[in-house]
Amino acid sequence: RVVWARMLNAGQTCIAPDYVLVPKSKKEKFIRALRKAYTSLTLDDTSNLADATADVYSEKQPSASSSRLLHSPDYARIINRRHFDRIVGLLKYGKVVVGGAFDAKERFIAPTVLDDVKLDSPLMTEEIFGPLLPLVPYDTLDDAINFVNSKDKPLAMYIFSKND
Repeated sequence: RVVWARMLNAGQTCIAPDYVLVPKSKKEKFIRALRKAYTSLTLDDTSNLADATADVYSEKQPSASSSRLLHSPDYARIINRRHFDRIVGLLKYGKVVVGGAFDAKERFIAPTVLDDVKLDSPLMTEEIFGPLLPLVPYDTLDDAINFVNSKDKPLAMYIFSKND
């Protein structure tokens, strides 16, 4: 559900999640689940995306694993070049763990999950309005609640849990 919500219209919706709070103890398992969901939704292989930390400002071609989305008429493009450049610029504020491919000519950015994000960076302080999803690990539930309360009120909030 999280991957789908961020992929919808390439993340250009007001109700797309801005970030995911995840317990530190479950972060690696969650990243593996995100990769599996990404693969399921896109039919792309993410095995070569775990270390996709190359220079994000290069005009690199999307990896072969993103080519299905690149050529899909059903996956939205970023609305204009200015927003494309802004979103690609946000990639430098975290470590890409899923996705990360982009093509400037097509204004294509693959759904991308970022770890090790800088909490005071534009990635976390500005509206993303694109297919980037930062992970914010926490130690205790109180830490997570305090983090949410330290920010402006969101337009939407989603909670996924096996606990009540």
